[in-house]
Formats: sequence, C-alpha cells, structure tokens
Amino acid sequence: MSTIKDVARLAKVAPSTISNVLNGTKHVSPETEMRIRDAIQALNYSPNFAARSLKRNGSNMIGVLTPNVTNFFFDYILDALDARLIESNYQSIICNFYEDRQRGTDLLQRMVNQGVAGLILIEAVPVIDLSPAIEKNIPMVSVDVRSNVTDHNILVDNYEGGYMATDLLCRKGCRRILHISQSVKAEAYLDRLYGYRNALQSHGLSYDDSLVIESAPKYDQAVQDMNVFLGRNSPFDGVFAASYHLAAGALIALVNAGYRVPEDIKLVGFDDPIDASYTIPPMTSVYQPMREMGTLAAELILSTIEKRPESPQLHILKTTLFERETT
Repeated sequence: MSTIKDVARLAKVAPSTISNVLNGTKHVSPETEMRIRDAIQALNYSPNFAARSLKRNGSNMIGVLTPNVTNFFFDYILDALDARLIESNYQSIICNFYEDRQRGTDLLQRMVNQGVAGLILIEAVPVIDLSPAIEKNIPMVSVDVRSNVTDHNILVDNYEGGYMATDLLCRKGCRRILHISQSVKAEAYLDRLYGYRNALQSHGLSYDDSLVIESAPKYDQAVQDMNVFLGRNSPFDGVFAASYHLAAGALIALVNAGYRVPEDIKLVGFDDPIDASYTIPPMTSVYQPMREMGTLAAELILSTIEKRPESPQLHILKTTLFERETT
C-alpha cells in the first residue's frame, strides 16, 4: 500500500506539501497541485482519514442513514452527496436501515460511537431514535422529511408537483383522474395528494376517494394493484402516479389491458429518473431534483460543522414538469 512518502517522492515535494493539498490548509501552485494529484492517482494512494482526524482532535467522517440503497431515488442523492463530501476531504459512512427502527437506531449509535462529525438522515425521521446524536450535540441534516431537532431540513415542493401533474391532466381534458400513491401517511406523498385535490378543485372537479389507491414502490406490486382497480370497472381517463415505480407499473398494466396511452388514458408520473424518457411511450413526469438534494445535504452538513444555525432551517427545492408522450 502506498504511503504519503511514496507520493512525495514521485511528485518531488515534501510530505507536508501533500498534506496541504489534501487538507486545503495552505495554497500551492497549480502546477505543483497537478503533479501531486497525478502522483496520488498513479500510486492509488488513499489517505488515512481516521489517523488524520485523531491528530487534529476532530473527525472528517459523515454518517449517512438511508432506508433503501437500491432505490434510484436514494441512489441519486447518495451519489451526489458523496461526491461533494469527497471534494472537501470528508468521508461518508453510508448505512442502509431497511426502514427498520431498531436497526436504524443501532446504526446511528454506532456512528456516534465512532465519532462522526455530522449525520445526514434520508427519510430517517421519525423512524430512528435520534437521542444518541442529540445528546452528543452532533450536527444533523434531514432529507425528504421535516424534523424540528435537526439543524437543516431539505424538502421538495411536493404540493406544487402534485398540483402541476393534476392540472396538466385536467387541461388535457381528463375529468376522472386516478391517483396512485405510495403512502398518504408519509409527508411527501400527503403533500402530493393535497396538490392533486386542489388542482381538481381549481378545475371545478370534485374529489372522489374511490379514485385514490395505495400501492408499494415496486413495479410488480404497482401492476397488480392497477389490475385490481381496473377490475372494478370504475371509469377514469387519467392517472397521476406519485412515484416513477407506480407510474411505470400503471403504464404496464394499462397497455396489457388493451388501453392506449395517451389516447384512452393519460398518465403523469413523479421523480423523473432517466428511465422515464425510455418508457413506451416516453413518460410525462414531475422532476424532483434528487442530485441537487444530495449536494445541498453535503454542503449544509459541512457548513453546520463550522457554525450551527440558531434554529432549524428549512430548504424547499422546486419541481419541474416534463411533458412527453403519455399526455
């Protein structure tokens, strides 16, 4: 394994210069920095973050808790925040708690014991007991769920997204719009439901509880639940699905049942990963800025480590509607 002395010899600089570049503690010329970066890459050198942290009586480890690393929503966020932390010479410890309260609480306690400098909690509130972090006064950022005990809360304007999706369907002539939600008890999905209801009202349409169904964030389950609804023979001419998985599952079920999209049924999804452009037909979808959420989470935890806000701060990111061929 390469050492900092190996890098220094190859780059023809002192080891202290390597440290200055890695820690950003002292300016070096662009030419010298480039030579050092080339040497680090050539030798596949990995700094010992733990040792560096102990020397300065601090930590550059950031704990990240997520309920599902396999879901593209969390994957986009994690990829962006990890990249931003690396830029600042911080290391993320990413743990999956599988929406299990006890597992999540145990993982958080372990991170606290390891001396993390901060915590980024993705849909972890109120599932996980945060008291170990609160007792140690560790900076925390909550993503996609509002909390009154974290320093920062990052949300998407889910109400606006739900309103825009339903408003578009109404303007396209839909009068009975099915809403498929993941869980109307979760804050994000509840806000999307409110947007749906108010958009209907603004177009003079009444809310019908029978046109709201819940499913799971899995394609096969969404297909199954859509098929169950189709079996009721309840008339509808539009679908607003509150996530991409739900929208894709609904689209599959509709096509398999012989419906033409958008001629017979119009459909709008949510999230808008790159896959939405490749469905057949390409899906109209509300984009929520997942990568921006991850980058902002990293930037906020870093700034909070330096200076704590006096009270919890709320950051709401805007959504965008991309109209394609399902409407």
